[in-house]
Amino acid sequence: MAIRKVIFWLKKKKIESLSIENGLQRFAGLSSSTLLLYLLALGGTLLMLVPEQEAMIGFGYGLTGIINLVQVIPFIGMFFLLIFLFYLIKSWLNRDVRIFRKVIYSFVSLAGIGFIWFLNYWNLLGWRF
Repeated sequence: MAIRKVIFWLKKKKIESLSIENGLQRFAGLSSSTLLLYLLALGGTLLMLVPEQEAMIGFGYGLTGIINLVQVIPFIGMFFLLIFLFYLIKSWLNRDVRIFRKVIYSFVSLAGIGFIWFLNYWNLLGWRF
């Protein structure tokens, strides 16, 4: 249901009508800043854990609410990254954007994909327990 609402909102805002270069700039910034926010939030959350208490009880009572909330952030970043990849493919097919910007945005997308892979490898996405 939530996915339908997001798709409806995107169509309502007419994301397709954005120019390719504006779409690239907007979603490159959104995906990068969301994934950076996740790093900062995860680091801050881990700093709040007290090692002495952690050694005694562990996560015996489950993860805290703040960690569960922080675990949602990378999925928002992946959503923005997918839209960014859509605009990147569109830019490579059209000749509206200069080649230098296409290459830079391609490196940004590779960094985002690499970061998602890194999070999955170290189980920071929360798939495997």
